[in-house]
Amino acid sequence: MKKRVIPVLLCIIVLLLALVFIIFRRFYYNKPEKDLTRALDSVMAQNAEEAGKYLDYQAFYGLGGDEAVCRALMRDFSYQLDEMDQKNKYATAHVTVTNRDIESIYGKFVVEAYQLVISEAYKPEESRLDQESLRQEINTLLVNNLNQTEAGEVSSQIDIEMVRSGRSWYLMFDDSDYDAIYGGYLTARSKAEALLGDMSAESLKNIEDTYQENIDDTEHVLRNAVHFVVEDIWNQTLCNIVSCINAGTASDGQDYNLKEGLKTLDSLMTQKVQYDVYISGLTGDENQPVKDAWNQLSEALSALVTDIKTADPEPTDYDYIPDTSAFETELNKFVKLIYPEAE
Repeated sequence: MKKRVIPVLLCIIVLLLALVFIIFRRFYYNKPEKDLTRALDSVMAQNAEEAGKYLDYQAFYGLGGDEAVCRALMRDFSYQLDEMDQKNKYATAHVTVTNRDIESIYGKFVVEAYQLVISEAYKPEESRLDQESLRQEINTLLVNNLNQTEAGEVSSQIDIEMVRSGRSWYLMFDDSDYDAIYGGYLTARSKAEALLGDMSAESLKNIEDTYQENIDDTEHVLRNAVHFVVEDIWNQTLCNIVSCINAGTASDGQDYNLKEGLKTLDSLMTQKVQYDVYISGLTGDENQPVKDAWNQLSEALSALVTDIKTADPEPTDYDYIPDTSAFETELNKFVKLIYPEAE
């Protein structure tokens, strides 16, 4: 009889152990709450191998940019599970995520990046950064701002869909979830790209209006003045007018309406008065060189425009060649004063 009892007891023990294992797996090991914690903690630690068990790690960090940007974005990230709704192998985690207000930090970066791009545009061609080097410089600016600039906290409630895959729960995110986790970074980046547009004077005005709190007023207005005279007046208008007078076409060889160009020039000269007033009102010895340089540039520009208007030229007017040398000389002096790095 004793020989039969032992096998029965062993069977009972094995069955009990199996039951304990099943209960453990069902109610503890496979709980979505635990895998949610493992997944988000691994993302915060940038543990790609561990996080990859629970979510698409490459997609998660691919939206943020390179590793340094992502690390900076996640520096102060935290989360709290508010509620978990589970039905069989599907679950929805209601989570509150908190991060720095990255959107406000991004404003300072946009202003600095824009100034970097404009300053490179005014350098001699042989001294400019190539596209890859410029991209790296801009990325460095972004990382520095994300690491060094402080901001208030923002919190958002997101719903993370989860599905059980084998022994683990897999987390699925959409772009709005990523944006909330990143503290509004994706929204900020999208808005900045729209504002920058084609690097026109209008885009600069948009930046000024949107990120006014991040801008040093005097420095910004002076850089804006450079952009206005170099791009709007010279590159986009005067160069085409002079080319049309000399060759009958715009500077790029395309058809050009000289009368409309002269009207545009009149409008731009009216706008220039705003810079005349602002710069003449600057005080302090440190601003005197800027005032002198602008006055000389403004006078040379006005003289050139008056000369052109007085001549009342037509396309291919071989009897009249506008002399732009004085204006170009004063323009180069002013650009180098505002952008000394363009030397």
